[in-house]
Amino acid sequence: GALGTTVGLAALMLSWVPLAFAQSSLAALLLGVLLLDLAVQLVHVSNQNAVIVLRPEARTRLNAGYITCYFIGGALGSLLGTQLFEGYGWNGIVVAGLAIGALALLVWMLAERKRLKLHSQPA
Repeated sequence: GALGTTVGLAALMLSWVPLAFAQSSLAALLLGVLLLDLAVQLVHVSNQNAVIVLRPEARTRLNAGYITCYFIGGALGSLLGTQLFEGYGWNGIVVAGLAIGALALLVWMLAERKRLKLHSQPA
């Protein structure tokens, strides 16, 4: 739900803090990767749930569309990551991770605000 997505996106951003030190600290790498994986899984499951609730009778088709978009996003992220690493090294990856996490959280918060505003208005 909404709380899971919010917590997941916040954790996604926070995961880049230890990852910024991953080149010189195995503990930072492990902590960052664990937090990143937990955050991504939390957002992923929350998103799948939100999509399936839209039309439960079309669950299979909706999930197929969601997973297709999820993998396209992953492929584009891999492409961006290799380009950033080649041009800017690990710091470029960390800055991009933070920026994408912040953008995702901002878009989510604006969408949630709009959704709550629409639901709070009398019919």
